[in-house]
Amino acid sequence: AITFCPSKILMLSCTVDVHKAFIQIAVIGWTRDMCSFLIEYIRLEDEDCTRRESPVWGALRELIEERTWTADDGTEYGLAVTVKDAGYASDTVVTFCNDYETGVYPCVGRDRPAKFQSIREFSEYNTTAGTIGFKILVDHYKDRLSPVLRRDWYPEAGQQAPYHFNAPVDTPDSALKELTVEKKIEKTNEKGQVSYEWHRPGNARNELWDLMVYAHAAVEIVAYNICITHFELEKINWTQFWDFVEETKLFIV
Repeated sequence: AITFCPSKILMLSCTVDVHKAFIQIAVIGWTRDMCSFLIEYIRLEDEDCTRRESPVWGALRELIEERTWTADDGTEYGLAVTVKDAGYASDTVVTFCNDYETGVYPCVGRDRPAKFQSIREFSEYNTTAGTIGFKILVDHYKDRLSPVLRRDWYPEAGQQAPYHFNAPVDTPDSALKELTVEKKIEKTNEKGQVSYEWHRPGNARNELWDLMVYAHAAVEIVAYNICITHFELEKINWTQFWDFVEETKLFIV
């Protein structure tokens, strides 16, 4: 990362997508300018993952609490933040997250702001357990990521542009295809007004796409919390945030 990005990897995020028969997990490394590296893409299967007693939740707990990841230079990382989609099996997801005081959050996606509502990339909400979750404006992040994934980049081109996505060479084609199955389509309402929305055809697999969306939001949630709580700023200052993370080695074991 250090050769072609503005910094080495400074933090890892974990995002989780929940289905009846499996949960899908993406561990992603982040540099300054939010260049991303897919570290692990894991599927944990069970007959019914909605059950709190399902073994997938114990495996996820072990990953969050005990796993570390070591870079080529010997730097050892733990997870900075975990975000889990609570749109399905909400009670199980919220109960799991409720065991953690901070750093593990449920989230729900929304396509666009409600009418007359100001645009916010993410916002807090109170879960049924009385803890904090996040509502994420997924279309905002999809609009950001779509042109990023269409970029061509070669080492000869030098430093990668902000938000650039990197995956291991042995990542299965089936996983990478999950990033591109959704398309933005035009819709016209009864008044003749034209709008555009993201559409997933049929039952096409798109877990990695969703997890990347949540991962971008997760990093911004961490940055927002640090800038507001620690620095008492009114908004995110990315230079100050990354300087703080790098200088304090905040997410390095």
